[in-house]
Amino acid sequence: MPGKRPRPRPPRSGSPVRNPDPKALEAAAQRAIYLGSPKHKFGAFFGQVGRPRANPTTVEQARQDPPTPPFTMICDEKWNRRDPAAEATELLRSAIRRGQIAHPLGVDGLPGYVWARDPEDASVVYEAKRLSVPSNGYKAYPLVDAQISLIGIIIR
Repeated sequence: MPGKRPRPRPPRSGSPVRNPDPKALEAAAQRAIYLGSPKHKFGAFFGQVGRPRANPTTVEQARQDPPTPPFTMICDEKWNRRDPAAEATELLRSAIRRGQIAHPLGVDGLPGYVWARDPEDASVVYEAKRLSVPSNGYKAYPLVDAQISLIGIIIR
């Protein structure tokens, strides 16, 4: 139809948010919780059993031999033994407070993606992805070095 404009598209979900509002970040951080996902874990965690997806790969394996898609990055086993509310959720929340987030911030104010550096191994960056249920829940997985370089913001 002539004269009809295309519908505006939201930003790509992995695009970093620039200069986010500190009050909005704090509100989002207070609501976000880490739940994890069996497909990014080996062994038992939080009452679940890990069931990795295609070609499970650890960070160490990926550094030695870059994986080819499809592959699933596996979190370090240390996270299997930790309390998600005390450690993983706090890591997620502190990354949100620092603005290490991606679009969309959505109608409810929660980011679609969050990036956090491992507090014990600065060479590892996790990408947390929002879950559909519950809407304030996140799962996370480590990124390979090539993925980290594409984020476009400094991850602290």
